Amino acid sequence: MAPFDSLLREYVNADEVERAAVKQRLWDRFGKHCAVFVSDLSGFSRLTEQHSIVHFLAVIHECQRLLLPVIREGGGSPIKTAADNMYAIFPGASEAIEASIAMQRRLTTYNHRRKPDDRINLCVGIGYGDILVIEDQDFFGHELNLAFKLGEDTAEVGEILATRDALEAAGPQRFPHELRTVMVSKVTIPHASILYQ
Repeated sequence: MAPFDSLLREYVNADEVERAAVKQRLWDRFGKHCAVFVSDLSGFSRLTEQHSIVHFLAVIHECQRLLLPVIREGGGSPIKTAADNMYAIFPGASEAIEASIAMQRRLTTYNHRRKPDDRINLCVGIGYGDILVIEDQDFFGHELNLAFKLGEDTAEVGEILATRDALEAAGPQRFPHELRTVMVSKVTIPHASILYQ
């Protein structure tokens, strides 16, 4: 059994006092304080209905081909892809925001030469704080949940939305932004829309 799974199993079988110790061991071994990046592609239902799933899968493939290198070049570590989402961590929020801007700019150039239904329309959410990272293959935590809700459920095409914690960590004076608040699934998320050209 993998170490993370083993510790979770210990937690399930522990009493309340033991659970606190197991929880601390989990955070000591797998905890990271970092920025969380989640992206989503806009238009899945419409493109799939009009052109078939093959068309949208090709768009996803192109997105990953173009943008995974940008994540790495920006100091990030891609963790996983799932359907049309990409997940990554960055050592700091400023790196996550800078890489996201670079991605959107790369897509602006790419999309300029494409028909509307072949364009890659990216939405981004960024969080910052404590998460659990398991063998650089998966991760969990409140900040991931917030980044997902911003990137998947809130951001419009071309938007980069960062939690207020991410903005503060990055230095709000470094990135022009517009402050907002949204409620998603009964969770209120104060955040910033990063303004870039």
